[in-house]
Amino acid sequence: MNNAILWSVLAMVGIIMLIFYGRTKRPVKNAVIGMSLGGISLVGVHFLGSYIGITMALNLFNTAISLLLGIPGVLMLVVGNFIT
Repeated sequence: MNNAILWSVLAMVGIIMLIFYGRTKRPVKNAVIGMSLGGISLVGVHFLGSYIGITMALNLFNTAISLLLGIPGVLMLVVGNFIT
């Protein structure tokens, strides 16, 4: 049950981001840049975060969030890591 809720929320976020990128002048370019920056920031936090006390796993959920939401998604994961 929890997996269905998780994947439906991720799908809704993906649709929202598609609508957001679709309304820009260059949707493909903006989507690729946003996804790339999110992936790069997740990898950076994973490898360099241990120096400042952040441990972030590279799993399917974190990767999906970082690719869908970009840098704000990674920041949300980091804040969520501190809260829990």
